[in-house]
Amino acid sequence: DLEKGTKATDWTPAPEDTDAAINNVNAQLSLVPGQITAAISNVNIGGRNYVKNSETMTREAYTSAWTHMVVCEGLPAGKSMVLSIDSIVQNSGTTPDYLDVTIYNGNANQSIGHLQVSASRQSIAFTVPSDGTTYNLLIYCGVQGSANNKSFTFNHVMLEEGNKATAWSPSPEDPASGVNR
Repeated sequence: DLEKGTKATDWTPAPEDTDAAINNVNAQLSLVPGQITAAISNVNIGGRNYVKNSETMTREAYTSAWTHMVVCEGLPAGKSMVLSIDSIVQNSGTTPDYLDVTIYNGNANQSIGHLQVSASRQSIAFTVPSDGTTYNLLIYCGVQGSANNKSFTFNHVMLEEGNKATAWSPSPEDPASGVNR
């Protein structure tokens, strides 16, 4: 680079280069507030657990190919919900590709997602239809129709309104810790 004088100095960018870089950053930052507002507006957090006695839930093995566990009956119509489970342990049977999670209205199952046998936390967000029928949340012990002879333990099952899972907490209907009803 060309500079005046007889002594070399460290390189610095030309003022016009610095101004262009600052203007570019400012332009990018002006987009961020709108994106943040939109992202926050789309998060819906409930917090109340609809699943009773959900700290540890076990589904024993049966010979039925349709073996499932009813997680919650009478889901609130038209609500966004999120199911989260801290871990799923297989107690018996062959390991399935996945556990099918459905909502059922007495006539038909509607799959809302799949869970894996895993020590990692998993969640599924869904919306309960508001078609005048009552829906229940079910977890099949594998793929529907091939769920026989499998047993699972589900730890910290949480079903709450919203689309963002929160940390597990007991249902308000559960007895307080150490208190028998």
